[in-house]
Amino acid sequence: MPASGRIQNPEAFHAESGMWHGIIVPELPSPEIPVRFIDPNTLPNADEVGMVGIKNVLGELAASYTEQQFPGSKRLPVNRPPDNVASDAQLAIPAHAIAKLHGQEAAKQIAGQLRSKGTQYVREARVDGSFINVELDRNAVGRKVLQDILTLGDTYGANRDGDGKLIVMDVSSPNIAKEMHLGHLRSTVIGEALRRIMMFNGFNVIRDNHVGDWGTQFGLLGRAVELWGDEVKDYLTSPDPSRQVQGLLQLYVKINVQIANEKAVSPDGRSALEDAGRAWFVKLENGDEDAVKFWRWASQLSMKEFNEIYEQLGTQFEYILGESVYESSNQSVIEAFKQAGLTFVDDKGVVKVKPSRKKGDALGIQKPDGTSLYGTRDLATIAARMLWFDPDRIVYVVGGDQNEYFANVFDSMGQYLDAKGVAHKPDLHHVSFGAVELPEGPMSTRKGNVVPLRDVVEILKENVRERVYRNLDRRETQLSTPEVEEIIGKVAIGSLIYYDLKGATKRKIVYDPDEVTSFEGNSGASLQYTVARINSILENAGFNLQDAAQTFEDTTVAMDVMSNDGVARLVDTLGYFSESVRTAATRYEPSVISEYLVQVASQFNGLLEQIRIIDNPDSRIKQQMLLVAAATRQVMMNGLSLLNIPVANRM
Repeated sequence: MPASGRIQNPEAFHAESGMWHGIIVPELPSPEIPVRFIDPNTLPNADEVGMVGIKNVLGELAASYTEQQFPGSKRLPVNRPPDNVASDAQLAIPAHAIAKLHGQEAAKQIAGQLRSKGTQYVREARVDGSFINVELDRNAVGRKVLQDILTLGDTYGANRDGDGKLIVMDVSSPNIAKEMHLGHLRSTVIGEALRRIMMFNGFNVIRDNHVGDWGTQFGLLGRAVELWGDEVKDYLTSPDPSRQVQGLLQLYVKINVQIANEKAVSPDGRSALEDAGRAWFVKLENGDEDAVKFWRWASQLSMKEFNEIYEQLGTQFEYILGESVYESSNQSVIEAFKQAGLTFVDDKGVVKVKPSRKKGDALGIQKPDGTSLYGTRDLATIAARMLWFDPDRIVYVVGGDQNEYFANVFDSMGQYLDAKGVAHKPDLHHVSFGAVELPEGPMSTRKGNVVPLRDVVEILKENVRERVYRNLDRRETQLSTPEVEEIIGKVAIGSLIYYDLKGATKRKIVYDPDEVTSFEGNSGASLQYTVARINSILENAGFNLQDAAQTFEDTTVAMDVMSNDGVARLVDTLGYFSESVRTAATRYEPSVISEYLVQVASQFNGLLEQIRIIDNPDSRIKQQMLLVAAATRQVMMNGLSLLNIPVANRM
């Protein structure tokens, strides 16, 4: 069982409302989908699998010498050598060995240990300056790596590092009464990939879509409907939810333009229209019947459209808990922080939390009119999540423009937890990402220059439709129109997701639909095509995994195919998949998986130009290459699954 010793299953959640260290916490709403926890012990021990397992064997052999000669010394790390070094593994000669014994002599002793006791994997170990370079037995390496991959299947690359610890992940969070646009894609896509990566590392994850359904922006929209609702009556009364949302968006843009115009000519920079919007939100917070009715209608309308997009992206959420869920908590947050002596009132009458960070800003939690702020609601959300779930981490997948804001939220909550003597504090972490921009510049909902995700998906489908039909016609593949359309949808969505995840999360993305759907180079379609290509090879060869696995049963049969440098390099790369999985989790960086998959696909596709598979005259080489192809497909599918990229069996 996980070591944390706290909540181990969803039945143990504290779902009832209550008081948490002076803050009112509402009742936990029912989940959108069943909450399922994994037992990390059902995942493989990655330290025994693939090339990582072989590295650990080498490390243990080296340690048997260093621990005897230098008690208490650290275990020697075994690394992949640089590309310009002709070896398969590399150990650095420890500094303590140089101090106590001539470095070369210590290295020779360790190399001898590897040669004499590591015969299963070690072909040669030689001293080269400050390093011990190890040449591995390709036959043994190929047999172990391929067997591990094909035996573990969908769990190959997974590990138990998370020990079942619980992460609450704040993801997606679009604003109600606005279209879900290209700018919302990143939090949704990055969050889903991180959820899958973390679970593959043995963590349990709860996704909470913290939709923006409260605040002054809703007051502005309510006032806009009162003023100009008749102008978009055809939209608001349409049976199509997307047209209704478009009507609301037009009003939201209009009121923001009007506010900007008023401020531009106002001597004090104020806007009467903005003040009216704030007053409308006060009505909502005070429970005005008409305001609440409009809010509920707009919220339900938006969620219908959001869910259509989420379904296409293959994303679900255990909880969709908007800011409004915590409305009953807001005043208690303000009072609790005041009583803890953590607040002050600025010269504009805003109640703020004093920062403890040297360069931190004060976090506002109450406006002069008594209403709440984003900071109030985010503090209430953290308190609720701590009471409900008792998580080890709370991870926010939010744009980089919020870096300073979340640093202030985390600082404020940290001070409060210290003041209350709370022992168990979850790690609060912000996964920051760069903005999505159009070629002409940044997007802005208030200015109306955004691209709805609904339109993005349709454009991408049109871009890939001709290419997919051309590929299938060339191969004389007989598929029904619905089957082909399913492939087109998978390629379009997969291309969009990969375009987001192919580089570091912090980078800015300039949206180019032609680049997104490219079938060449570093693209999602090229990775999907590699899997489809392998499927075709295995199908045409009549490959049967159970029959092929007999290759591993007779250890006297050499893995002849491993004599090819390209094959050996590919198998080596496949054997290190778990390292990429671990690195992606440690860095909260899905692009680590993306870059790894590009390397695997490139190496495999390069092999197809060198080695014939289906019509190879050497039956043993053919059979072993089919094993390599099957293992490559398994790793590619595991990696694409971590990124939530769908796979098409044919393309």
